[in-house]
Amino acid sequence: MGEQLLAMQLFAQLDHLTAQDERWFGQCLMSLGHCERAIEHYTRAIEMGCVEARIDMVRPLLVVHSQKDAEMALDSFDPEQLQGYNRPLWYRNASTVLVMKKDSEGSLQHAREAWRTIQGLAEFPFIAPKVLFELSDTYDHMGDAKLAIYYLDRADEISSYKYNISIKLSRIALYYKNGKYSLIVPLIKELLQKDEYSAFHHMADLYMGHIYRIRNQTDEAINSYKKVIALLQDDISKEMELQARVLLSSIYALQRRKIECFHEESRAKDLAISKVGDFHLSLRILYNDFALDRRTADDVVLDLMKIEGYCKEEGDIGLWLRAGMILSEIYCSAYPEKFSDKIEEVLMNITYYKFYYHMRSEWYYLPRSFAFVGEKYPNLMEEKNEKIKLVTIDREELLIENQAIALPFRKIVEIIAYLKYKNGARISEIVTDVFGEMEPDKGRNYFHQIKHQLNDKMDAVRIEFDKKSKKYILVADLPIHWDLESIIRENSTFKGIFLPSSGSDWVIELNQKLSE
Repeated sequence: MGEQLLAMQLFAQLDHLTAQDERWFGQCLMSLGHCERAIEHYTRAIEMGCVEARIDMVRPLLVVHSQKDAEMALDSFDPEQLQGYNRPLWYRNASTVLVMKKDSEGSLQHAREAWRTIQGLAEFPFIAPKVLFELSDTYDHMGDAKLAIYYLDRADEISSYKYNISIKLSRIALYYKNGKYSLIVPLIKELLQKDEYSAFHHMADLYMGHIYRIRNQTDEAINSYKKVIALLQDDISKEMELQARVLLSSIYALQRRKIECFHEESRAKDLAISKVGDFHLSLRILYNDFALDRRTADDVVLDLMKIEGYCKEEGDIGLWLRAGMILSEIYCSAYPEKFSDKIEEVLMNITYYKFYYHMRSEWYYLPRSFAFVGEKYPNLMEEKNEKIKLVTIDREELLIENQAIALPFRKIVEIIAYLKYKNGARISEIVTDVFGEMEPDKGRNYFHQIKHQLNDKMDAVRIEFDKKSKKYILVADLPIHWDLESIIRENSTFKGIFLPSSGSDWVIELNQKLSE
């Protein structure tokens, strides 16, 4: 199942399609994010007699907001009567439905049953990552980030193919919810480089837009949301495009760009097809009304309080908190005597529900409230204090928060270690010391390829040219913990091999020096 594109090519060559062929092809399409097309092939499989394809139909139906149809598909089976991998697949999909119904305990019970019933099946390598992914998702909804990441790591280990898109996307979402933004960017860039997963590029760009807002990079955020909109112009599911347009409209409102704001609002109104979408849009329009002075503060506050109350009653914590945050901003401007109590109430609720990072990008739109929070509670919403680890003793790795970063060139770790050791170096020094076995032109080209790849893949550490010193230097947004640094600083000996795969002269000399 890891070679979905090859499978699709083989499918096109089949002369006589069976019901199982149609079901199998639907699974391939679903893996690549083509929900509507997957539904078409599952429907054909069912019509041809493969009723078990109804189980597969559940997840794409949830994506296109047909929860009732998804539940009906599950209800048409007694799971204990299902054979083979159909039984754990039913429990796994039932777990997903229960998560959406906010029944975390029921979801966890079904996910565990899926894991129990899959043991010993021939399809274990294919189904196991999906079940572990479900366990991760359930624990995430229960607020247990550690267990969510643990089961996601297990799914990654067992996955029968190297690039499991569901696991990557879930990892991005988990890191975002837990404030680990520097871990997200390499994953997003990696995803965007894979053309076969173009159906998921809009999700990557949406997250990048959120991160740019958090980091107050407005132009980059606007470009990211515009990319999302462009990618989804012909997509049947409009939820993501709605999100991008309403977020973009409020950026324009904050900048007082009235025409662009109104344009995005108008387009968004055609896309709101669910209650959540309607309330998301209404919140943003109310914010825009206030930011652009289109309505009085009294009117906006009255409508916001209605939405705030309704969302609290419905249990939609995210929209309830957003409504409260926007109210606090309006109070700060129009009713300063009410501001302190309201912002404290909002912060108490954010703390109680552990929504620090869920709401982090929302503060971008609320500069007065954010200034107050930053001054009074400076540690409340800081980006997680991640560390870059440069491992060079006995192995060569670059890690952020203990997650290894996939690097395309063998020499990348050596280049980072060299620039850290030398505190920057001229291109001539780099070519001589690191690429001495190559012709100078080839060494220079190789270095620039490495520089480009590192800067393109990483967010937290980059190689840049310093015009003053005319040296290439490391620029890091996070502290780099190099395993050899303290040994060099204290001029002590160590047991091990520095950069074991390198044969460069500077590495050999440093190994000799450290071993003396």
